[in-house]
Amino acid sequence: MGTSLSPDAISSCPQFIGRRRFQPSTTNPWVATVNSKQPNEEPSHGLEKKEQTFAGPFGQLTPCGGGDPIPLKKKRLLIGRRGEADVQLKFNNVSTQHCRLTLEYGYWFVRDLNSRNGTKVDDRAVMRKRVDPECKLSIARHEYIIEYDPQQLGAYGPPPADDDYMDEMMRSSLMDRAGLKKRDGQRDKPRSQRVSLDDSLKKNPKK
Repeated sequence: MGTSLSPDAISSCPQFIGRRRFQPSTTNPWVATVNSKQPNEEPSHGLEKKEQTFAGPFGQLTPCGGGDPIPLKKKRLLIGRRGEADVQLKFNNVSTQHCRLTLEYGYWFVRDLNSRNGTKVDDRAVMRKRVDPECKLSIARHEYIIEYDPQQLGAYGPPPADDDYMDEMMRSSLMDRAGLKKRDGQRDKPRSQRVSLDDSLKKNPKK
């Protein structure tokens, strides 16, 4: 006939030290822990999403070299060197009206305004481009990380269609971009036409 041990005697045995002590109960404590959430309750995993705070109501531009963040206070922002700009960057290599930021469907877009030293997104020159959170925005040689939360700004679903980089512009020749078209002349004609033209001049010399 076996000998029954009390719970205190079991917990004092070396082979049971450190193990969970069994508590006689009508409810299994492990099952109660797993099934404690409500049927329609999403698992939180102990993490709750908190709204991010930025320097401005629509985000901020954080200088890569350190310094105070620039608040994004409006949905349309002109960036330039002079006082009429919404975001004034007092650098000689920044144009008077360098670029414009516009908020569209919860995402920021940048458009270069024919600036002298260009605008880049993640080190690529752009004319118009969506600037996603944590992207690097280069205005002339001054680099910033744009920070914002699209959901806080009304974004839903997939991001709006992105614009292509200025690859097409870069493919065109320097002369074409400068407005200097190659003149229509003898060098543009096929060689056969040039030969026939020379032959005709030899046959009919001027008197």
